[in-house]
Amino acid sequence: MAQSFVKCEICDKRECALICLDCDQYFCQECKEGHLKTKTTKDHTFFDSGTFQPQYKKLRCTQHEQHFIFFCERCQTLVCSICLPENHQEHRMLKIDEVASSKKKVLNETIKTFVTKLNEFEAEVNSVQNSIEKGKEVNEDVIQHVNKQSQDISKVLENQKRIIIDSLKQKAKQETEITTLILTDLQHCLKEAKEVEGKVKSHLTGSDTSLLSHFQLLSSYIDKFKFKSTSISICPVQLTECSVQTDGLSTLESIIRENLCVSSEHKERLISAAGEKLTKGHPSITDLGDPNRPMKISEKYGELYDNEWTDALDNNEAVKKYYHGLNGSEIEEVIICHLHKLLTCCYKDCLAKADEQINIIGKTFAETMCITFNSVEEVLNLPVCKEASVFRKAKSVEFAKFLFENQNLCRNVMNDWNYNYKNEKVMQLLMTSPFFEKCVNICWSMAIQDPVMYLDEDVPVDTQIDKNTYKEFVKNGNTVAFVVWPALFLHKDGPLLYKGVVQAYWK
Repeated sequence: MAQSFVKCEICDKRECALICLDCDQYFCQECKEGHLKTKTTKDHTFFDSGTFQPQYKKLRCTQHEQHFIFFCERCQTLVCSICLPENHQEHRMLKIDEVASSKKKVLNETIKTFVTKLNEFEAEVNSVQNSIEKGKEVNEDVIQHVNKQSQDISKVLENQKRIIIDSLKQKAKQETEITTLILTDLQHCLKEAKEVEGKVKSHLTGSDTSLLSHFQLLSSYIDKFKFKSTSISICPVQLTECSVQTDGLSTLESIIRENLCVSSEHKERLISAAGEKLTKGHPSITDLGDPNRPMKISEKYGELYDNEWTDALDNNEAVKKYYHGLNGSEIEEVIICHLHKLLTCCYKDCLAKADEQINIIGKTFAETMCITFNSVEEVLNLPVCKEASVFRKAKSVEFAKFLFENQNLCRNVMNDWNYNYKNEKVMQLLMTSPFFEKCVNICWSMAIQDPVMYLDEDVPVDTQIDKNTYKEFVKNGNTVAFVVWPALFLHKDGPLLYKGVVQAYWK
């Protein structure tokens, strides 16, 4: 069967070879030449129909079925010849090719940044994969070490058990031999005693002269019997040694318990050390059982914005008395700026407090032990500082509560703040709100991570919005008017955990 082809829509005879993007029609080569000779169509664009892709096609207005001729700067939309007088009379119109060229530049810059971030992300993924492999190796080493320790302990216990059992068997053999001799002696004594008893009784029933003549002999028999009967006391003395040996079993049990306890503690230390080696310098790897791991903190950070931050905006009436002449939206902006300042100040103070704690602990330890350090890193690597960091994370909620209740943070929040509408009473009002209490808790959790989580602060006003990091508040635009809520990162120059919010405007 012959292969079918698309005909030219102009002559309806020859096979089409091209497509006009402006007319959205198929042309053969001959009809194309005639089309380009016409004044109204001489600037039309043609594409090879065989390689044509849908994205090459020029779009039409879905409402009027007309080609777009302009781009409305205010509405940020394409406009056809009918849309222009109907909805965009006083708006500024831009040429489509100029806007497209500008957008292409933006996209090119964006894609460069994206590729850079992608490469960083791939490197991070590779790092995590390497860490996982390293973690497996460390885990295997720990298991082998624990097994070896268990085997060594088992050998020691087995040797101790064998020694005690052999000793018990030897003592038992000796006890049996001694007891047998004692029993034979007792039986002989018993026989002699009965003979003495018979002789005494026979003389007691005989004549007096016979009794008197044999009295000394009978008395010697009785004394001899008393002497031999003292051997009975030997048996209990010898048998008590068995109880002494059975105490060896209790000793063995105690040894086993102590060694098992030591083994368990040693195992815990090994596992803890392995976990520290695995996560050290790799914030992407976290303990999924930790309620204060970075992902959970970022969730709490988002909840703070959705709940307590929103509730704090309801203080319009309380704040309005300090700003005569400002309308509702302006009062709202004032509150937002105060909340943002309070959040960033709280974060910085928590960072300073966390560093201060570890430095004091390290310095005190170094002075006590007469140790000199050349860098802060050496201090942080001290075992006492590491233990303090672990303990501090476990007690983060209690310490954050202490910081809030004792007002240890944001005492200088109004200093070095270049804002025309700043007001100390407004700030004091916000510092007694649930927003600030939860803010202290979350910021402290960020500050004690290793490495510390990063709250973005480098967002100048009147600069272009990075849509990958920030989203618009209530107004659309491409330029930052002011920051509403800062973005949160896993660490400085690390992956984004929570998008920030900015008020925007068009520029």
